Amino acid sequence: MIDSLSSGNTFGGRVWSDSKHYYPMLPAASPVQRCPDCMSYYFLEDSKPTQVEWPRNHNDIDNWDEFFSTHDNSWGNGYGELSFEEADEAFTVLYPSSDDERKSSLLFLWLFAYNDKYGGRQGNPAACPESIKVRHRMVADALCAMYPENTLLVCELLRETGRFEESIKAARPLLLMINPEMLYLSSLAKQIIDHAKVGDTSVFELSFNGK
Repeated sequence: MIDSLSSGNTFGGRVWSDSKHYYPMLPAASPVQRCPDCMSYYFLEDSKPTQVEWPRNHNDIDNWDEFFSTHDNSWGNGYGELSFEEADEAFTVLYPSSDDERKSSLLFLWLFAYNDKYGGRQGNPAACPESIKVRHRMVADALCAMYPENTLLVCELLRETGRFEESIKAARPLLLMINPEMLYLSSLAKQIIDHAKVGDTSVFELSFNGK
């Protein structure tokens, strides 16, 4: 969730406005994978991947990419991200029969994959088909309904789906945060508002110093 993003202190981390994050030293496995044999989609937690045997001293690892690529484990190269097309297909197949927790995972999985391809995360986004725009709105609305108390997430999803005035209105109360421990909320709300004011629906990399 966006309201918990500033808690990390990993070196070289990058965090985007849709809450997707990338930490070079903490590669994350996609919660949904596709079997290379039968091509079916499944939740990674339902599999039993071999767990990595961590070195006792991390300084002993000279090349982390090589380390992960040579270990068959749930955090290695074999369990990376799905393409948008795969994420969309996995969503269609798995969402109807999933419980609320897994539906949340699928919604974020779809949203992140959408923003990778159509939402501007990589720059020069692809032209988005109307049917995908409709599903984007549905996914955004489902997440807003699932996490109504997460004001930053709601504001961001309203902005990403072009509801700029609603996004700005919802974000403005966060600008009044004066508790030093909560000032980052005000900073992130201002960044969302600034992008909404110019009619920008693309995701953007967050700055936690307010710049």
